[in-house]
Amino acid sequence: MPTFVNDVTGEVPAVNAIEGVSEDGRGLLGSSVNDYGLRAHSTKSAGIRGSSAEGRGVEGWATDSEGVVGISTNGSGVWGQAGASGTGVVGTSKNGVGVAGASEDPETGVGVLGRGGRVAGRFEGDVEVTGKITVNDIFVGDKELLGYITNQIENHVGGRSSLDPFHTNQYQALLKRLERLEKKVGIQPVT
Repeated sequence: MPTFVNDVTGEVPAVNAIEGVSEDGRGLLGSSVNDYGLRAHSTKSAGIRGSSAEGRGVEGWATDSEGVVGISTNGSGVWGQAGASGTGVVGTSKNGVGVAGASEDPETGVGVLGRGGRVAGRFEGDVEVTGKITVNDIFVGDKELLGYITNQIENHVGGRSSLDPFHTNQYQALLKRLERLEKKVGIQPVT
């Protein structure tokens, strides 16, 4: 049988005011038609904390609204952190968007920010961009190849390029590729 204890009147602040214990059922159940089913508040600690040894610490379910909502005035609305090789935040969807990010500030707002040790972002599949892309530099392999070939052309002998046919073809293909990129997505490579 579930047990219920409510014998703390504030004289012993380190003891739980309400405690629900159950072997197979819910430790605590709250229900309401028009208001919160359960509301908790704390001045200096977490309003609600959930923990589990083998299951989810916190789980939210909804039929027609959000499963979980996080709102903060000056902090992060939702924070996800994982140890070892886990994922901090995971978003999946059957027919919609797995993860969406938006910012309302037209000057400095960033919809989605990625920062990583090796790469800031990785996309396993096609990528669609509806606006411009600003790139601080072109791919290092392209830049080194372009510098090498340009140097060879500038150091021509007798008015003829010292480039071999292989590098000449690479140079021409590279220029065409960079021109297509600039026209399509507005890349401004730094030279």
